[in-house]
Amino acid sequence: FIQAGEELAEAVVAAARRLNMQERELYVSYQGSVFEACELVRTRFTEVLKLTLSSVTVTPPQFEPVVGALLIACESIGWKLSQTSLEALATKSVA
Repeated sequence: FIQAGEELAEAVVAAARRLNMQERELYVSYQGSVFEACELVRTRFTEVLKLTLSSVTVTPPQFEPVVGALLIACESIGWKLSQTSLEALATKSVA
């Protein structure tokens, strides 16, 4: 599980380097059953990111992935959702 956390973090680091973002302030989240079920993966993922990237903040997901897609779509067409709408989305489950 520790190796899995390291490898997932290395993928994030590689993407940050490829995009020349390793020196910028980065906000990283995670998603999926492995992260949810295994604290060792989450912990090692966070440790490696903090050791490798100068200014990274790792946070648990605020929304389900489909809500993230909705937010990106809204942003792309210039819609800004209200705080009330965001709070409502955070409390809904898409099961």
